[in-house]
Order: sequence, then structure tokens, then C-alpha cells
Amino acid sequence: MKEKKQLFIALLPPLDYLATIFAFLIAYQFRDYLNQVFILPLATFIKISLGLAILWPVIFAWLGLYSFSLRRSSLDELIKIILGCSAAVTLSSAFIYLAKIFAFSRLVLLLGWIFSVICIWIFRQLMTFAESLILRKRKIKTAILLVGEDNLVQIVKRGLSAQMRPDRYRTEKIARIEEALEKAKNHEADEIILIGRDPADKNVVKLMQTCESCGVIFKFVPNIFQPLGVTTAVYDLAGVPLIEIKTTSLDEWALILKRAVDLFVSITALILTSPLLLLTAIAIRLDSPGPIFYKDRRVGRNNRDFEVIKFRSMKMLVKNGRLVHAKEDKAVEAIKAQQKNYKLANDPRITRVGHFIRKTSIDELPQFWNVLRGEMSVVGPRAYRSEELKLQQQRYPETAPLVRRLLTVKPGITGIWQVSGRSEIEFSERVAMDAYYASHANLWVDLSLILRTIPAVIKGSGAM
Repeated sequence: MKEKKQLFIALLPPLDYLATIFAFLIAYQFRDYLNQVFILPLATFIKISLGLAILWPVIFAWLGLYSFSLRRSSLDELIKIILGCSAAVTLSSAFIYLAKIFAFSRLVLLLGWIFSVICIWIFRQLMTFAESLILRKRKIKTAILLVGEDNLVQIVKRGLSAQMRPDRYRTEKIARIEEALEKAKNHEADEIILIGRDPADKNVVKLMQTCESCGVIFKFVPNIFQPLGVTTAVYDLAGVPLIEIKTTSLDEWALILKRAVDLFVSITALILTSPLLLLTAIAIRLDSPGPIFYKDRRVGRNNRDFEVIKFRSMKMLVKNGRLVHAKEDKAVEAIKAQQKNYKLANDPRITRVGHFIRKTSIDELPQFWNVLRGEMSVVGPRAYRSEELKLQQQRYPETAPLVRRLLTVKPGITGIWQVSGRSEIEFSERVAMDAYYASHANLWVDLSLILRTIPAVIKGSGAM
């Protein structure tokens, strides 16, 4: 099975190269339909295209499109193809300009970019179909041996089912390393995954050596990678494997892109809602005495406190001859602390305007200023109070690792639980959703949650 996989992977670079040339030939012919004059002869165009097309597989290799990983999602592959084609066309354009090949139409280059994405995607899908057909016909499957404890084995099996087609592999679970050694020696396994065992154990070392000598792929899941699931990166340090446990799935470029989106969305939102912000400020001032804005200390990324800014939705109390926020009412706060969601369904301290701006989430609009300052993100976990986290973790001790995980990213104005029922969701479910986001955050998830927030706000579901 391993040799078959290597063969199909080896065919991908020449396939992508041919697909690129085919795409440029389509672009060359397509310009006739657009009534474009193209003075470069076909023979010359083909020679130039043969040279430029080499850029595509080179860039694809750099993007990891020829890796031997289990299987990336179709969407992930398509995104990398688009990125690769974009980079290749940009470099091609630069080469054409520097080489002063002015007869090479920029329109054909643009069409070549579009058609190369389409052709490469189609060619790869045909290759995948052919590979599946051949393997199914010959009844060839990757034999994966899972060695370890039942609970962790089930987690790995679920991961395999998400990463691989069921007709491509078969799994067998065994508990003893000695049995795995025999199967490796007898070539009864293509891959062995050791789960939850100490890699320094002499039997584990022996299994690794046996797999190496018998051509069996060896992988292991250390027992520190427990139910929450972590993102890791593996580096080669002078021949020594170095595993980094990442706190989030976002790499440096993803964080830069997320910050750019945050700045764009927050600036746009503040500009577009400025009339609403002004009207809300006037309404709060007329409805009850006190400040327009309310600042509250929350826990941010890496357990650092910051002050979240909101429109004031509660009454002010007279205490020692001065106005103080209704949060200073210790009796009501004590009742609130007893609620499972740390919220009161009918809080008597909320003003008339406060009920409306909470229901419509208008009270949260000033938080875009927190986003501009870099303390929050548009999408992220809820910004919790420190005392709330301490109290709820006492009630739900099992949430401690989830809380640690959600504090690895910036809190957000909206997030998974806000669009999934909002304040009706219990704390344990809420932090589980927030921790899941922290582990799986990406641009597409953010955009999806932003779009899902709009109907949630319109409905006012669960807002309090």
C-alpha cells in the first residue's frame, strides 16, 4: 500500500505541470472569443508556457501539496491551489516584464490563472477517483495497527475516520506491544500507532527499531495529548525530534490576517453605527443619571486583565453621597452568583433603555474600541470576569483545562456560544465551545460566526 501511495504522489507534479500547460492553451484560444489581438505566435507561446509552468509544481511543493500526510480536506487543498496559482502567476508576470516579452498578453496571463486553478483542481479530482478505483478493485487497504488504551484508541479512530476514506484503510486494536512487534516483523501492518505509552520504555524503543528495519510507519500519541486535543508542530533539532505544543491553531500569518480583519471590521462598524451610537448615548443620558459608558474588568488573552467598554444598561445607586454603579449592590450580586449562568433573568437594576440595548446587543457596540486597542477580537471566547471563572470552576471542576485553553486567544464580541443560544447555555457547555474555538480558530470560522451573529442579534435570542 505504501508503494502505491508513493506512486500516486509522484504522479502529481507532472500532472499539475500538464494541467498548467493545458490551462494556458485554453487561455490562448479563449482570447479569440473576447476579440483580443494577440500577436505572439502559438509556437512561441508554447515555448514560454513550458518554461513558466515549472513554477506551479515548485510552488505547490513549497505549499505542501505533495506531502504524504493522511489526507487534507478538499477545501484546504483548493485554497492552497488558489494560493499557489496566484503566486506562480505573479512570478510569471514579473519574469515576462523583466524579460521584456511585451507581446505576451496580460489578459491571457489572467485567464491562465483562472483556468490553471480549474484545470489543476479537475485533474487532481480525476487522479483521486482513479486512485480510489484502482485500490478498490485490487482490494488494497492500509493496515493500521492501534496499540494502547481503549479510551484513547477510540479518539484516534475517530480522528482517522475524519482524515481518511473508509475504503482506504482498516484498523486493528491490540493492547500488548509484544503482539505489535510480531505483526511488524511479519509485515502484517503498514502503519503502527502507539497510544498513551512512554516512548522511553525499552519495549517501545524496540518496536520503533523493528518498524524502521521492516519498513513499517511508526507514529505515537504521548499520554499528555488527552481529550481536549492540542495543536502541535514537530521540528528537527540536530536529528532530535522536538514537539511544540501550540496553544492555538493560528500561526503567525493567520494571527496577522485575523488582526487585519479585526481592524477593518471594527473601524467599519464604528463608522457605520456612529449615528446609532450617538442616539444611544443621548437615550442613556435622558433615561437615568450617570455615565454613558460602563467599564468592567475582564480576563483577556494569557490571563491578562483589561477593561471592557459597554454602554451603561444599569441604574446608578447613591452610596455615601455619591453615584455608584448598581454592580455595587452586594445583595443582588450575591443572588446573581448563585445562578448557574451567573446571570439574572429579570435583573431589577436594568434601566428601560438598558433592556432594549441588551436585547438588541447595542450595549456591546463600544467593544469595537477594545478591538481597535488590541485587547479583544471580533470573534473569540466570551470575556469573562475573574471572579466568575473562579466561582464556576468550583462548581464545574472538569472545566479547568477548558478555561486554560480559551484564555490562549483574545476574547471576542461574538463567538460560537453566542450564536448557539447565547445566555441560555450552561457554563460547562459555554467554555467547551470557547475552548473548541481556541483550538480550531481560522479565518473561515470567523467569517461564518460573524454572518451567523447577524440573525442571532435580530432575533435577540437569549440576550440579557
